[in-house]
Amino acid sequence: MSVITLGKAWDLLNNCVAVVVNDEHLSFPSLDLLKGDDNEFLFVGWECDKVKFNMKFLEKDNQEVRVNGFEMYLIDYEGEEVTLNLLFGRKLE
Repeated sequence: MSVITLGKAWDLLNNCVAVVVNDEHLSFPSLDLLKGDDNEFLFVGWECDKVKFNMKFLEKDNQEVRVNGFEMYLIDYEGEEVTLNLLFGRKLE
């Protein structure tokens, strides 16, 4: 397990094609530019049984981000730790 900066985490999220939230839900992350403190820089959402779920993440809660392999651990706007498994694309040639 290691710790990276929010800027590095943002770069990784910007380069992934999708994430799996808490080992359950596939989502396509929506990123906003890093602007400071109360800025909501990341949104993930999914639908389950016709119910839509959304999570947002604030910069001030994620200045340092723990990572392990392809997993990233962020704090959501409610103060809960969320595991994101980053999925990266690869050319098939």
